[in-house]
Amino acid sequence: MSKISRKLLKQADEQCRIAEKIFHYRCDVLGEERRSALRSTLDRVQEIKDSHDPQTPEALESAMEALDAEMKLCGGTFYPKRGLNENVEVLLVAALLAIGIRMFFVQPFRIPTNSMYPTYNGMTFEVFEDPDKTPSVLMRPIRAVTLGASRVEVIAPEDGEIVIPLARNVAVKEGYTLPGRAVKARKWFGLLPTTNAEHVLQVGGKLQPVQVPVEFQLSKVLWRRFGAPTTDKLRLGPGGVWYYHTGVQAVKGESCLSFDILLGDQLFVDRVSYHFRAPRVGEPIVFRTDSIEGMSEGERGKYYIKRLVGVGGDELRVEAPVLYRNGKPIEGAEAFELNAQKEGEYEGYLEEITNRDQAPLVEPFTVPQGQCFAMGDNSDESADSRFWGTLPQNAIVGKALVIYYPFTDHVGAAK
Repeated sequence: MSKISRKLLKQADEQCRIAEKIFHYRCDVLGEERRSALRSTLDRVQEIKDSHDPQTPEALESAMEALDAEMKLCGGTFYPKRGLNENVEVLLVAALLAIGIRMFFVQPFRIPTNSMYPTYNGMTFEVFEDPDKTPSVLMRPIRAVTLGASRVEVIAPEDGEIVIPLARNVAVKEGYTLPGRAVKARKWFGLLPTTNAEHVLQVGGKLQPVQVPVEFQLSKVLWRRFGAPTTDKLRLGPGGVWYYHTGVQAVKGESCLSFDILLGDQLFVDRVSYHFRAPRVGEPIVFRTDSIEGMSEGERGKYYIKRLVGVGGDELRVEAPVLYRNGKPIEGAEAFELNAQKEGEYEGYLEEITNRDQAPLVEPFTVPQGQCFAMGDNSDESADSRFWGTLPQNAIVGKALVIYYPFTDHVGAAK
C-alpha cells in the first residue's frame, strides 16, 4: 500500500475543519437524518486520516468525496464557497484591520491649509503665465499622480479687460477679499460629492465663474498673476462692490488664467507614543477640535495640526519675530530658530493673527494646567491658540510621523 501524501492530509484537515463548522453552525436547521449523515461521513474521514495503520490514498479520497457530497447538501452559505462570499469576507477583514490600525496606531492625515508653511504644505499652486511653459497634455496625468495636481483654466468668453470684483474688508492685510459662494461639486472623477467655492471674474464684460476647493485661497493666485490691488486700479461699482481693473487684456477663446492646484502634504500620525509619554514642546501635534471652547461650530469635529509651543505652567510672549517661553527664546524644534531668524520663507512669530483683532501674546501669557498652547509655523496666517485659546491635553491624538505624499522634497520624517 502506498503512503498517504502530506498534501492530501492537508486537504483532508481543511475539509474536516469546514465540515465541523457546518455541523455546529447549522445543526439547528438540519434534520436528524442530515445531521447523522454529516457526522458519520466526517468521522470516517477523520478516522482514516488519523489512523496509524497503513491506509491507501484511495480510501481517504473516497471518504472525502462522500463528505464533500454531504457538505453540499448541508452547507447552506458556508459550503460550497462562492467567489463573491470570499471576496466580501476578505474586504471586511481588510476594512476592520485598516480601521483598527487607524484608531490605535497610525492615522493618515492631509494638511488642509498653509498654517504650518513652509514646514508642511497645505494646498499650494503654480501659475502658468507663459503658454509655452504650461504642462503638456502628456505631463498632466504625471503631475496628477506625483503632485496631486489639478488643472484650473479660464477661457476668455470675449475680448477685453480682466476685472476682479472685490469686497472691502479693512480687517485683512490687502484690505479686500474675494467674494464667493459655496456650490455642490464632485471629486475623484465624479464619484464623490464635495463642496467648492465659486468666485467670479469679469472678462470682456462677461461674468466667468471659477471653482476651487473651499479651503483654497484663489486670491493668492490672482495677486500672483495680475498683481495685488492698488488704489489707482480700484473702482467702486453698484451695490458697494469694488472692481479691480487689472489692465490685462484677454483674447476670446484663449486662456486668460491657468494654474495647477497642488495637493497638501499627506502624512501619517503616530497615535501610540502619547499613550506612554506626554507631548513635548516643539512637536507637531494633531488634535481634535471638539473640546476647544474658542472653536466655532463650523470648526468643531475636525483634526488640526499645529506645533506645541507651551504646556501647563509655561509663560509665553512674542517680541516679533521671536517667541519666548519662560523668558528665553523657545527651543525644541528647528522651525523655532528659523522663524526667530526669519530665514528663507519663515517670516517670524507675531503677537497677533493678521486679519484678527486679538493680540494675546503682547503681554506674557501663562498656560493653564492641563492645557496646551499651539501655534502654526506660518504665524502670519495661522488661526491657532492666539485666536481660539488653549486646548486640553487629552484633545491631542498624536504627532506627525512621516510625510508620504505628494512626491516633493517634503517626503520623509516629519519635522
